[in-house]
Amino acid sequence: MDLTPHLHQLTNALTRVFLFSVPFMLAEAFFPDRVFRLRPILLRDALHVVAAIALTLPTAGLVYTWIIFPLSDHGFFDLEPDLPLPLVLFLTLVGIDFTLYWIHRALHAPLLWRTHRWHHSPKQMYWFAGLRASFPHNFLFVANSLVWAFAMRVPPNWIATGTTAAILSNNWMHTNIRLRSTRLERVLITPRAHAVHHSQDPAHHNGNFGAFFSIWDRLFGTYVDPESVTEPLVFGLGVDVPVARLVIGI
Repeated sequence: MDLTPHLHQLTNALTRVFLFSVPFMLAEAFFPDRVFRLRPILLRDALHVVAAIALTLPTAGLVYTWIIFPLSDHGFFDLEPDLPLPLVLFLTLVGIDFTLYWIHRALHAPLLWRTHRWHHSPKQMYWFAGLRASFPHNFLFVANSLVWAFAMRVPPNWIATGTTAAILSNNWMHTNIRLRSTRLERVLITPRAHAVHHSQDPAHHNGNFGAFFSIWDRLFGTYVDPESVTEPLVFGLGVDVPVARLVIGI
């Protein structure tokens, strides 16, 4: 079996991740919210990210095979929205974020928690730690985005742009940056709001499920205001789980 194409894909994916992460690394270096030693955990987290991306690469192909093509064959995507492209892109973003809120919330339920806990395993929150995602976790997130994109007839080049935007949004949420803006948090998920979600305290990580907008948490009663959290946050699972089980999601 020739692994060269897969290694080439992995290399390209890692290159994009690091290029898109430079602004967040600089922000953390100059305006950190929490101080911790990066060097002892950097190599381990780098290996975790390589594993996560390796699991992600085949995901889109399986989503097409198992979901997009069958739905197309049954006419699910026959209705073409007659809307200007900017409105199509905005409605697609809102739709993706709305259903992603419910997917994320479901991942915290007992039935699916094991597929998601690798993402919550880092004991330090910063941009690099937020890239962990097991295959089931990734499959649900990718399927959600692609179904919306195809249903709304988003042009293929904008789907690629959306992938870049998703990486940037993920880095933004997990960045260790000193940023406090209650006005911004009325609409958007900020790094400090998402940091609360990663807290070990169940009262915290069962809230702030939004990926981009904070309005879903506010509408459905799961928003935890970072202003109400006065004690230092403790991250991680609080229990030891074999790394292989975390990566696989079982």
